[in-house]
Amino acid sequence: MRIHHVQISMPAGQEDEARRFYADALGLTEVQKPPSLAGRGGCWFRGFEPSWTERDTFEGMVRFRCRDGFGNRIEVMTPAVA
Repeated sequence: MRIHHVQISMPAGQEDEARRFYADALGLTEVQKPPSLAGRGGCWFRGFEPSWTERDTFEGMVRFRCRDGFGNRIEVMTPAVA
């Protein structure tokens, strides 16, 4: 499975909470947003290798999931290859 990007909503001004979860808990690396987007707030991260402990728990699919610091369930799923 190859992912270009994932966008997760967060309350305005909660970048520190996002950093606590995505950088501190998940180990993602924060990257600088382009100047044209920096004024919108938020933050960008990359560098995480997902855990596949629930890989085969949904019939016919392969997935991983977790919850972020805002309680959002993050699930990435793709059809299983036979």
